[in-house]
Amino acid sequence: MIKKEFLHLPGVSLGRSATIGLSSSLALLLDLLIVLFAVQLISFASGLTVPMNLWTASLSHLLRYFDGWGASSAWGTVGAATLVILARLLLSIGADLLVRINDESIAKALTSDLVRSFLVPQDTAIKDEKRGDKPNQTLAMLSTEGIKTICSYFSDFIPTVMQVLFMLVISLAFLAPINLWAGIIVTVGMVLLPLGANMMRASNLKYLSAHLLKYDKVGIHFEQASRGLGTLTIFGADQQESKRIAEESEGFRRITMKILQGQLRSLIGADIAIAISVIAAVAATVFTSPRSVAGPTLPLAVFHGILVAVIGGRLFIPERGLIYLVHDAAKAMKLGKQIVDARDSFQNGQVPATDSAPANNRSKTASGPLLTLSDLTLTYANGFTALHSISQTFPRHGFIGIAGKSGSGKSTLIKILSGQSPDYEGSALLDGREISSFAHDRLAHQVVAIHGTDKLFTGTIESNLDLGGHGVSRERMVQVLKRVDMWTELEGRGGLQAPVTAGGSNFSGGQRQRLCIARGLLQEASVYILDEATSAVDQAHDEALDRLLLDLSHSVCLIDVTHRLANIRHADRILVLDQGRIAEEGDFDHLMTISGLFASLWREQSAVEQAGREASGSESQPDDSERKPQSDTSSPASATDPATTAPTSHATTASTAITVSTWSTAKRMASFLGSHRKTVAIAALTGLIGHLLSTASVMLATASVYSGFTGSRTVSIVTGILAAASALARGSFSYREQYFNHESAFSILRDVRVAAFNHVRTLSPAGLTGQGRGNLVAVLTEDIELLEVFYAHTLSPLMIAVGNGLIMTILLACINPFLGLMAFVSYLILGLLLPSCFASETAGKAYAERQAQGRMHTKILDYLDGKNTLLQFNATPRAYEDVMQEGRKMMSERSAATGYRLLNVSLADVISLILLAAFSLRAGLLAMAGTVNPIGCLMAVVGFATSFPSIISVSRLGAGLQPTMASARRVFALFDQKPQAAPVKDGINLDGFQSERAQRVSYSYPQPPAAASPAKEGEGLGPVLTSVDLDLKAGESVAIQGPNGSGKTTLIDLLMRFRPISGGELTVNGTPIDRVNTSRLRQVQTLSGQNVFIFDRTLRENIAIAKPDASDEEIREAARSACLDELIDQLPDGLDTPLDHDGAQLSDGQRQRVSIARAFLSQAQLMFFDEPTSNMDALLEAELMQALMAHQEGKTYLFVSHRPTTLAYADRLFTLSEGRLTQVR
Repeated sequence: MIKKEFLHLPGVSLGRSATIGLSSSLALLLDLLIVLFAVQLISFASGLTVPMNLWTASLSHLLRYFDGWGASSAWGTVGAATLVILARLLLSIGADLLVRINDESIAKALTSDLVRSFLVPQDTAIKDEKRGDKPNQTLAMLSTEGIKTICSYFSDFIPTVMQVLFMLVISLAFLAPINLWAGIIVTVGMVLLPLGANMMRASNLKYLSAHLLKYDKVGIHFEQASRGLGTLTIFGADQQESKRIAEESEGFRRITMKILQGQLRSLIGADIAIAISVIAAVAATVFTSPRSVAGPTLPLAVFHGILVAVIGGRLFIPERGLIYLVHDAAKAMKLGKQIVDARDSFQNGQVPATDSAPANNRSKTASGPLLTLSDLTLTYANGFTALHSISQTFPRHGFIGIAGKSGSGKSTLIKILSGQSPDYEGSALLDGREISSFAHDRLAHQVVAIHGTDKLFTGTIESNLDLGGHGVSRERMVQVLKRVDMWTELEGRGGLQAPVTAGGSNFSGGQRQRLCIARGLLQEASVYILDEATSAVDQAHDEALDRLLLDLSHSVCLIDVTHRLANIRHADRILVLDQGRIAEEGDFDHLMTISGLFASLWREQSAVEQAGREASGSESQPDDSERKPQSDTSSPASATDPATTAPTSHATTASTAITVSTWSTAKRMASFLGSHRKTVAIAALTGLIGHLLSTASVMLATASVYSGFTGSRTVSIVTGILAAASALARGSFSYREQYFNHESAFSILRDVRVAAFNHVRTLSPAGLTGQGRGNLVAVLTEDIELLEVFYAHTLSPLMIAVGNGLIMTILLACINPFLGLMAFVSYLILGLLLPSCFASETAGKAYAERQAQGRMHTKILDYLDGKNTLLQFNATPRAYEDVMQEGRKMMSERSAATGYRLLNVSLADVISLILLAAFSLRAGLLAMAGTVNPIGCLMAVVGFATSFPSIISVSRLGAGLQPTMASARRVFALFDQKPQAAPVKDGINLDGFQSERAQRVSYSYPQPPAAASPAKEGEGLGPVLTSVDLDLKAGESVAIQGPNGSGKTTLIDLLMRFRPISGGELTVNGTPIDRVNTSRLRQVQTLSGQNVFIFDRTLRENIAIAKPDASDEEIREAARSACLDELIDQLPDGLDTPLDHDGAQLSDGQRQRVSIARAFLSQAQLMFFDEPTSNMDALLEAELMQALMAHQEGKTYLFVSHRPTTLAYADRLFTLSEGRLTQVR
């Protein structure tokens, strides 16, 4: 269980782990001494003479040091015991401090190493554009929960192994002075225990591997489902996804129960081995010790037998605990291997940069081409050749346009030029040097690539514009924002400090693209590449950007890849790609003269655009006049730290949830018991019986041995048989307690997971916009998993502790009322007072840790999703530091919570020893006074001592339960989120679609409470929509145009009831939309939106989301109608080709066509299309739009677009501006 390579992980110190183990071992050794002192106190108090042996002689010698106090020998024993208890407490505190230091050291070093490996390439060029072979969710899980598990390996498992070895060494030395045979038997038992427990059962390891795979799969599934929930909701597939999650959760429960059964079998085997060893050792002691007569002297055999039983049992404690830890250790090693593999996969996916590139941004060389391509070819791993022998040169300044059909190789060429695909053949030189040899940070200074799908990160406008933290002045930021026409729109939101939610979801698509262009322009470079960078920008802003970029091309090399051919009309040279080759090149006039592919695309696009303009007459015509940049008259707002101003998804809940009492949280958790209450009750009953049998077996064994030496042979035999029967029966009840506890717990966790996902379904899509995805996934996986402590290790243990405490109080009271009272007070101190002292302090730290872990999870997922953007702007070091800053917060809070937990454990152990010593002293005094006979005294002491385990387990919950309660608060915070438009389950079922009518509809985004999530799109700017009237009838097509941010997408949300209207009336078939059954509404409507999510499934399965039971022919027909034939032919397995990383294999245009194929397959009668063709060439757009119209057949279409080519197909056209809808035709 200890691999050499595992010891070389960053931050690992075997010396620290060994020191923790040694400190804990010495503490356990002092526990044994305290037991001896307790026995000595009994003898002093009761007047019994304890026979002398090596140990009692040593104790008597030790007590002489206390004779100077002038106290009796009994008080000398008390003084010595007090010092030992203090030493034991100091050792425990020292070991706890080492555990915290060890955890922090490993967590910080390993987190830094792993996060740096997948975020920050070091002076290298990326060899593979992929993110490694693990999903982002797996990497996030390894960076948080995985590293936490490895910390426990070196702070719990390794020290416990050291304890076991230490106990093995001292067992013979400790027991031999009492009885040599007993020492030999116990030592042999310790050696053979692993065989009896079968700790490394092969089936257990097999199930553990399956368990980790299942857990990872559940996490990935939740992450995928949460990202694609909007798509699932649109097509009514979220219910099916819920069933899949329920099935996976049930599979996870089953495999977890298999592991538990293996653990319990090991535990039962260990208990049997321990019982046999201790019984054999006691028997050997009893039958080989000298016999003495009964009387005032305690029989030597009885004394030695009891001593061997107590000491022998405690010597096995570390080894028994190792049974649980060995499974955790196996889990840690498997996760550790995954971490090493993930780290190495990224490091092996990098090749050294050949030398250092100049740090200057722009080339100073005045002559020669800047870019030279020679026989450039790129073939993907699936065998598809995207580029064939491209040879071309690019000047140091000028405007180069690149055009071509979708899938012609444009994006592949851009990836090569921007360093994302260096595995090319041939040559691609930048200033005479191969692009593939550049380090990322060096190439980022030379080439800036701006993609239409570039990512905005949670934070502020300022933090997004200066993504790498390079000190860009706020004056420059404002100037560039004005040049892209964004400053006026931002001033009302807070200027540079305007908040940006996850993915920039509080901005429209066109606004996000303009912000990304501004960010790119702030980084001076020699080459600027725009890859469909304005596909979602409205026409007025698009033309302004064209002029801006044309100006830029006078000083740099500007490459514009676009399907909007008008954008490159004034390019110095246009390259037309077709099937991976340059089919045509030249300026606009030349290409139009030769009447080739470009001319065909141009004429098609121009004809439809002109028809659209003539029909609409609303959007401005192209203007060749120069647009002057706005003057820089405004000063930016004062800067603040983006880390402190960045919003969090549950800010309000986070600030209030911690005030929720542990009791109210526990009550709410108990509400999930449902049908499992009976199982929990059975677990508590069997557990109580098991604990009582354990106590009874020791008390009866004591009575048996004592009776045997006092002449009562019949009593000795009967009590001996009962003691053996109780010991054997105890194992069976203990097994059942654990089994039923976990059976109910894992079933409840399954139910909570499904219920939580079903609640998230009600929030989608509007309620999830801008929320931290990683935090949501952490709640659905890690937080729910932590609830197991409450259901499996809190509910029945509480009931067991109460029942055991009451029964033992009554039993001890029967021996002597005062002893019963002492026991009752002791139980209250340990079971109620002590945990109450730690609960409140630990709760705040535990909750802060869980919140920080959720934020860290979110940041890792966000930065991995936007890694190409980070690389482009040399922002990976800042992203790494941002993640580590959150990680340090998490580790700091975890360390504090761990400190409270360990102190709680140590004090519980020490206080129990003090209470045992006090109880023993009082029992001895009562025996000396004749109030209690010697056998009653002995039975009371051993009964009281063996009743502690159930009480101590509750005592440790004071701090130990708080991480679970913190997770519960986070889970309930999710349940407490209210959907913006709650699903209607018992509404009116639509019979087809006849009409949808909006009358005087208005909408304003709901105002968030103070310190809550930032405003969504348009919030703070007044109502988004004002008195909108729209009538959609069956069989017609309607189009809506309007500037970016005017509320077009919001209007679709209202028409699909993703959001509730603020005023007016909205009806479907004459029925108010909020009275229509939501599931039926989803069958009638569908949406092909701007943001297309591709699941990690095959292309076939991605299309079939719209209709899971669709036949192969139906799927193929939908794909053909969406013009996916060529893509299917290119993919190695056609429709059955697996897609991953949100469809990284597909171009943006191909992703849009997958979305449209879903719409075709859905057979909905009312279809909404939001910018459906923004990333398609003119011919493909025309073909697709014609296919849509050909398949209309009575369906109603609503198009939202900036393209006249799309708008021209509508029967009626509207313009949405300033919240009002105006009909144009």
